Amino acid sequence: MIHDAEKVLALIERLYVQEAYNEGHVDALDEILAPDFVSYSPLTGATSGLAAYKESILGLRFAYPDLHKVTNEMTLDAQNGQLFTRWTLAGTGGDSTDEAGMPVPGRRIEFTGMKLAHIKDGKMIDEWLYFDTLDLLRQMGQVPEAEAV
Repeated sequence: MIHDAEKVLALIERLYVQEAYNEGHVDALDEILAPDFVSYSPLTGATSGLAAYKESILGLRFAYPDLHKVTNEMTLDAQNGQLFTRWTLAGTGGDSTDEAGMPVPGRRIEFTGMKLAHIKDGKMIDEWLYFDTLDLLRQMGQVPEAEAV
């Protein structure tokens, strides 16, 4: 059971969204993520461990230097330690490569997703991400746009 849900939500917004994603200060995650944290993404699969998760954020920020995440909605079921977030992530690719080594030629991406996370003993232990991967891959130029019929 989480006793001060508003405090936890504010901490997650500040450390996870603002500091880690928007500013690239991934060490801020140490305060809110468990060392064995696992992120499940429809695009990359499971990222296991806090260090690997930090690297994934830094890799995303490398590919999209102006990366910006916005929380559209966030609720916490304090009784069960379940966090729901609806978010939007946007950025413009630089002359670089993504984590898979694919070129990112200055394309703008913007997509909205949802996350269900679990909090135990004051730390987030996992997150399950949901977003339209086909749309994102099209924005990244990895999948061609569908032709009109």
